[in-house]
Amino acid sequence: MVTTDTLTHLYTRQGFLASAKRYLGPQADHTPVSALMVDVDHLQQINDQFGWTTGDFVLLRLAEVFRAALRKEDLLARYGGEEFILLMPGAGPEPAFRVAERLRRAAEQLEITSGEGPVSVTVSVGIASSPTAHLSLVRLVNQASQALRRAKHNGCNQVCALEDESLRLQEKTTLCTCPSCTLGVARRQKPDEEGVIRILLDAMSLRDPDFVGHARRTATMAVQFAEALQLDPPTVEAVRQGALLHDIGKVCIPDAVLLKPGLLNEEERGMVRVHPEYGSRFLSVWHGFQGCMEIPRFHHEWWDGSGYPYRLGGTQIPLAARMFAIVDVWDALGMERSYRPAWTGDEIVEFLYRERGTHFDPHLVDVFLDLLIRSRASGGRLL
Repeated sequence: MVTTDTLTHLYTRQGFLASAKRYLGPQADHTPVSALMVDVDHLQQINDQFGWTTGDFVLLRLAEVFRAALRKEDLLARYGGEEFILLMPGAGPEPAFRVAERLRRAAEQLEITSGEGPVSVTVSVGIASSPTAHLSLVRLVNQASQALRRAKHNGCNQVCALEDESLRLQEKTTLCTCPSCTLGVARRQKPDEEGVIRILLDAMSLRDPDFVGHARRTATMAVQFAEALQLDPPTVEAVRQGALLHDIGKVCIPDAVLLKPGLLNEEERGMVRVHPEYGSRFLSVWHGFQGCMEIPRFHHEWWDGSGYPYRLGGTQIPLAARMFAIVDVWDALGMERSYRPAWTGDEIVEFLYRERGTHFDPHLVDVFLDLLIRSRASGGRLL
């Protein structure tokens, strides 16, 4: 088991979970405990605009400033791709919030430059606290993750506590004003649907720490793509929901296959190929998700009809799914795997162009790449 992250030299998720157990559970004392989940806002956009080396440097610098701000008894780890987690034994809600705000400000004040100019860095923080350390570690981490989802949903660069609404948003927090976050703050989604989405994502994140980051990034990209196509607001919202839930069918795939570190064999690939059907069946029990089913169900269909599971082709594939297929591949290829390094932005662009008309709708590839070019030319943050 790898317990130390090679980039930041912090604990890995596995190392954190193993080390944190001694602080919680029936054997622990009656002192309070808090967990902070920290997410780097828009790290994918930083990678896209400035390169993966700059993105890695951001993570390294954040690890350094976070470590310097903590007590010796605190436990800090890199929990996922762009997520850090902090366990604070003996700390209740108020000291946890002060530390969370200290971390948020430290990130905001980082001065990082690249060859293309200054890099703006912010983080969002979710807090969960328990009056005693008898709470299970899984439950505490899950609550911190829920608080983080709320912070991200309300807008970036803020601190949110799950149990105490008075700590929900620090007064001096500067909200992110990027279009996707502004849309998120303005959106008034039905609470039951948003609650179900958070629960589903939180449950999957406990199995696969990269799951939620991928879902969030692709949802942000998909919204911008849909807006570039001038789709109406209800359709954009359906795209956002569908993107967040696109891989929820993987809940039915065994861990031995879903989390396998190497390449899958043919039998295992067959198990994975049915996850779109599992996902659509799973979501069909909620009436509120009927409008967003196209992406979870059809996002692995290919333009030439060779995709799965239904082998649809061309415009038989719903527009939302054809769009999302491009977004999904863009983000997935940019993620490092145990069996291959992360692809560069230029390599992914070349792949998309090569597969236009085969894997992808050629017109949508052109729109996507034009959006990428215009975003970079204007100095904005793509997708």
